[in-house]
Amino acid sequence: MQGTALWRLGSSDTSLWPIWDATHADEAARQKLMDLPPGPDLILEGDGDIWHFTDTPKHGKRSFEYDPQSDLFTDESYDAIPLSYNIDRLGGPIRKSLSPSTMAQTLTGRPQSLTS
Repeated sequence: MQGTALWRLGSSDTSLWPIWDATHADEAARQKLMDLPPGPDLILEGDGDIWHFTDTPKHGKRSFEYDPQSDLFTDESYDAIPLSYNIDRLGGPIRKSLSPSTMAQTLTGRPQSLTS
């Protein structure tokens, strides 16, 4: 490849790093770009200390067109986006948006105000 640049917007695409290790990237090095490993970040939703894992990491897939005469990639598309752990966080504080008259059903079967 004639030249590359790393542009960081919150995180970098680590799948590009192996090709930068090659003095002159051959077909085997370019094929490594097709697999997109999941990132190290967690996708957290909600509040609380109890975690419920709703999805496990998944590899993504990238396809591209390469022009050997110019030694450039001429097109690229993401066929599958890589995903990290998706976690629902439960047991967080009650939101202030609840009105004082909001009720919860307890295990005793008697209603109890959430604000008491």
